[in-house]
Amino acid sequence: GRWRNGKELNARRLAERGWRLVDASKQTIKCDSCGFYLNTALPDVASVDLIVYNRCLREVHESVDTCHEKTCTAKSRRPNFFTHLNEKSELSDELRSRLETMKEMKMPEGIEITEDGIETKDLLEIFPDESIDITMKKLAITGWEKHDYSSVRCCLCLRTLSLTCSFTPSSSHHSWCPFLDPHDPLDIPQWRVAYDTVVHKKTSLSDSLSIVRRSLNSSLITSTNC
Repeated sequence: GRWRNGKELNARRLAERGWRLVDASKQTIKCDSCGFYLNTALPDVASVDLIVYNRCLREVHESVDTCHEKTCTAKSRRPNFFTHLNEKSELSDELRSRLETMKEMKMPEGIEITEDGIETKDLLEIFPDESIDITMKKLAITGWEKHDYSSVRCCLCLRTLSLTCSFTPSSSHHSWCPFLDPHDPLDIPQWRVAYDTVVHKKTSLSDSLSIVRRSLNSSLITSTNC
């Protein structure tokens, strides 16, 4: 099934509060932090009174904010996803967790995953295991994790991409994805801020402008990924 609450309860709002879709047919979401499951199904707006529909919608919105376990960190999460991952150790754990899902995956022959600005020596510093495909390390850095044996999914915007076609990971998220949110004062994407933090890099203004320019150019070229 497909997610049917897109306009009223979109993926960005769900992800901001720690939820991810686990069953589209039943409109069921799950909190990644505390493991709580929540059904967000709404009645058919054409078959119920609008007052009833709006009441149900309000209840679902309130539940998304409040229906976590009492000690869940996502319950008080602010819209900026990265405020709770501001330490190098926390960011490193987050990156390694994503890579763990992809450690057995391999890129098909002839398929290129290009990402400027990520250096091989940095990848080896973050992910020392040389047996893991270096492309999977680039995907983990830019916010992707395993979806199934031949595709990856963004852990925040939930966009899924097949590994049977070439793409640029950092510019292939949905346009509203938090990984692409600008970070003050240089307005570089959040995924890059996390990367620079883990490898102790300081991004200059000229470097940040180059990163943004490459992302914009790549997004125009690859706006229709397979």
